[in-house]
Amino acid sequence: MRTKRLAAIAALALSSAGVLPLAGTAHSTVTDLYVNNGSGADCSDTAPAAGSQAVPFCTVSAAADIVRAGQTVHVTSNIYKESVHLTHSGTPGAPIIFTGPAHPDATWFPGPPTAEHVFDLDHVHDVVVEHMSGQSALEGVVVTGSSRVTLDGLTLQQTGVMGYATTPALHITGGSSAVTVSRSYIDSPRGDGLVVDGGSSSVVITTNVIGGTVGHGVLVTDAPGTVITSNTTHDDCGPGIELAGHSSGATVENNVLAESDGSAVGPSGPCPAGTAAHADLVVSAASATGTTTDYNLITTGTRHPYSWADQQYTDVPSFQKGSGQGAHDLSTDIASLNKEGSPAIDSADADAPGELPTDADGNPRVDDPLMANTGTGPGYYDRGAREYQGGTVPDLTVMQTALQGGQPDTPLRVTATSTGVGGAWPVAKNTIDFGDGTVVDTVLGAAGNPHDYAAPGTYTVTDTVTNASGGSGSTSRTVTVGSDFSPLAPARILDTRSGTGAPAQRVGLGGVLKLQVAGRGGVPADGKVTAVLLNLTATGATAATHITAFQGGQAPTASNLNAVPGLDVGNAAVVPVAADGTVSLHNHAGDVDLIADVQGFYSTAPQGTALRLDRQASPVRALDTRDSSYGIGKVGAGQSIRVPVRGTNLLPADAQYAVLNLTATDGTANSYVTAAPNGNPPTTSNLNFSAGQTVANQVTAPINADGTVTLYNHTGNVNLIVDVQGGYRTAGGASLLITAPTRVLDTRDGPGGTNGKFGPDSAHMIKIAGVAGIPLGATAVLINLTATDPTADSWIAAGSLEGPGHTPSHSNLNMTAGATVPNLALVPVDKWNGTIVLYNHAGSTNLVADVQGYTM
Repeated sequence: MRTKRLAAIAALALSSAGVLPLAGTAHSTVTDLYVNNGSGADCSDTAPAAGSQAVPFCTVSAAADIVRAGQTVHVTSNIYKESVHLTHSGTPGAPIIFTGPAHPDATWFPGPPTAEHVFDLDHVHDVVVEHMSGQSALEGVVVTGSSRVTLDGLTLQQTGVMGYATTPALHITGGSSAVTVSRSYIDSPRGDGLVVDGGSSSVVITTNVIGGTVGHGVLVTDAPGTVITSNTTHDDCGPGIELAGHSSGATVENNVLAESDGSAVGPSGPCPAGTAAHADLVVSAASATGTTTDYNLITTGTRHPYSWADQQYTDVPSFQKGSGQGAHDLSTDIASLNKEGSPAIDSADADAPGELPTDADGNPRVDDPLMANTGTGPGYYDRGAREYQGGTVPDLTVMQTALQGGQPDTPLRVTATSTGVGGAWPVAKNTIDFGDGTVVDTVLGAAGNPHDYAAPGTYTVTDTVTNASGGSGSTSRTVTVGSDFSPLAPARILDTRSGTGAPAQRVGLGGVLKLQVAGRGGVPADGKVTAVLLNLTATGATAATHITAFQGGQAPTASNLNAVPGLDVGNAAVVPVAADGTVSLHNHAGDVDLIADVQGFYSTAPQGTALRLDRQASPVRALDTRDSSYGIGKVGAGQSIRVPVRGTNLLPADAQYAVLNLTATDGTANSYVTAAPNGNPPTTSNLNFSAGQTVANQVTAPINADGTVTLYNHTGNVNLIVDVQGGYRTAGGASLLITAPTRVLDTRDGPGGTNGKFGPDSAHMIKIAGVAGIPLGATAVLINLTATDPTADSWIAAGSLEGPGHTPSHSNLNMTAGATVPNLALVPVDKWNGTIVLYNHAGSTNLVADVQGYTM
């Protein structure tokens, strides 16, 4: 049996970070050090001020290298792909502390697949590690030859190993002493959960949830004086708790052993040979000396609950009689745990060694008025790692305000409703914290509780219910609010050839053109516009260059458009708008003319025409005129065609605009294609191409009443290919959160975890969620892809592969040998590991990816 929280860790994938050189020694006088590799944190492992709150370290390892007694390392919730090796110690009055946010928002801290450990405490003393979460293919946390170490509020999972592992999720070894493991969640579906060995002594294991283990929940070997108190173990194959070898003088109290039913099937298949013969609580003959076991709860239906001094016992009474232990032990059906009436409630030994005043989730001990107080001390401590709170954990529903279909919406408004709280105690107080500093009092079942955020973003909303006895429970949900999209009839707002929107002159080397967009082409000038959708075209370039569209200030390391002499190049871009209603266009090299057609805008103000984005699970091909089954053939000069985009496997019936990847190939003349002409030859373009060239561009096109989009070709004959990436609709969908252009991949030795060209017929997973300010849980990403230096004519597909050995049936980017080609893509993000897949068809190519926005 595995808790929902532990099982969820398996969905986490890894991001890229590294262990960088040792920072300076000036930190020795600083009390607090900071680690934050998140977007916008301006982190550094080597700067003079590295480790400060203003310039945090990028890696935990950098802090571990310089931390000294009395210092606290604050680690922000992000993904840190590294194996940390700590060799520095504190003192009894001034420990070294590594801390992340409290549960449930612990720091995600996964070790790379090749790492032996996530956190290695090597012959240290007086160290605290708290509120960290991590996963590893081998040992997650190992404590070797150390003393006076506290591990509190950890969440660990051993994962990624095929077959059954021989290493635990948490390992205390090498003669360690006075180590405490408390209030942690440990999941080891392929091995032991927590192992103590190697002559260790005086170890305290208290108030932990240890679940899903194929081996032992807790295994103690040759470690005298171990205290195992108030843990809950869920095991599929091996014992919940075993004292092996010479582990005398131990205390085993208040534990709940919720073991399997003896089916001998674990999370990875059949249990390892011999595990079915184990009992749930095992104490060897040599460990029985001086050991006390009492107040434990064993679930019924297990193989044989006890093995004491090599003697098996099949139930509580026989164990009590034969061993003289377990005078207050109980047994119950596993289904009765964690609910009203469970014998675990108000029946623990509050005076047991290692007993804590709060449970694994930090909840206080509370007195259940429906249960007799049969425990010691105050009499109402519960057995196991969780204190039953009388059903005070609420159900919480948080929703962004729905669009009304033509009526003004409120993009930044959410509603929050709490329901479903029962239990013996009346509710004394119920509050909703919207995660932006706003806390409101409410009552159960009160619908709505509307709240308007000040800015787009992803927020954590927490509902906390406190009952009359002082017990409380909380439920948190994340909600994303962003800008809604309003389409516009394409309008030219910039043409440096004619002086439209800027002086009639080319943009020179390193030049920045500041373009007014608010109040032009239908874009409101109300200060609420967060971004505009532009189709950018570069023409007349005198040198190979790239154009970056951005909000203003210093141009970021990103690109939207790549141009070469003698070739007109266009690309779509979603560009953040500055407070003064402008966007900026930076030219990298040479001189170039720039053209911009505005096609829509994103705003936080109520808009009667507002739409929200609804991405496809994977891109779907809607047209390929090269394929005779579509019955169209090449599109001729001045010809318009209609392409179905709504229907089975395409967009829903209420989709109003389609997000398409439009590709032109085999053109017989230099030409352009425009989506949705109005019956007259259009004056704007979506796709420009030369004779014989294959080129693609993302197009946001209005959908006709019959569920089609209209495409117009200016001159010559050309084949057109249409892949549907998503659409905008007035019901459902999600707001798009616009980001500053941020580079997440550069195979020319840049970010993204991949160095070197993509080879032929190769697919690569690129980490997206948790990178560049994109939160975990993002469902789709708007990303500009650029291929450069390809060795052959090829194409790139972004999304998910259709199965092993299958070539994707869509494309996002088409390139010829030696060319540099960009294109904007709306790409679904894998919900399990936060990645996208990029596939290269032929030859080898470098690939660059710049994020422009995301949906949740």
